[in-house]
Amino acid sequence: MKRALGALFLWGRVLLQVASYPLTAYSKHRRQTFRLAAEALRNHLPIVSLSKVINTRLVDEDKISLQAVPQHVHNCSIFELFALAALARAVNPWLCLEIGTYDGRSALAIASNVNSQARVVTMNLPPDYLREHPDESAVVDVQLSAKVKSGERWLGRHESHRIKQIFADSLEFDFASIGHPQFVFIDGAHDRHSVESDTDNALRVIDRQKGVIVWHDARDYGVRPVLKRLHSRGYPVYVIEHTNIAMILFGEGAAIRLV
Repeated sequence: MKRALGALFLWGRVLLQVASYPLTAYSKHRRQTFRLAAEALRNHLPIVSLSKVINTRLVDEDKISLQAVPQHVHNCSIFELFALAALARAVNPWLCLEIGTYDGRSALAIASNVNSQARVVTMNLPPDYLREHPDESAVVDVQLSAKVKSGERWLGRHESHRIKQIFADSLEFDFASIGHPQFVFIDGAHDRHSVESDTDNALRVIDRQKGVIVWHDARDYGVRPVLKRLHSRGYPVYVIEHTNIAMILFGEGAAIRLV
């Protein structure tokens, strides 16, 4: 029932924009609303601009810092990297959790935009995981965990003192041992079972007074059906415009609706 009502709302929003388009004066905001509604209809998730998320949380004096900017294979896009950095600056977390370290580029972006006392805990499969689990050698995410040296792109950088690398399988990890992070970035295994597990754990530990959960590859793999399920359950999940990143923002004990 909720899914049907959600689809009806999206269709109604698009049709309203189409009907009013020739009758109203040119409006950049109206055109953007029309575009985002159409995009939401295609992806079954609402779309939000990055400016909508950060404009009320940042001021002109705030700075966004990016390092290790060049995009390598399997990295976030450069704009996605900026979006992560801007979200970190806007939320101003003191504890961050990343699931899926890979080469450390995203962990470095987060660590470069939090206060000097904040910590970024980033989780990756152990370096010997593939050797000890040869039956999983065909699993792409397991292959990627061994493709590069975990966290190699933050090595030797000043911000690395804020980053703590842990090696564990997120399906078996005790997330309660982390505490209650204000920033969680999920970009580990992409099969539906793993994404569901990581998401459920993130929802349990996130600081709901001030926090954000972020997913990469929001439109793809096992991530998309998990996010669609969350949306059907009433969670205000948003895809950030021009990215493959989705997010849920929390404040004052509850998830925040942005549009």
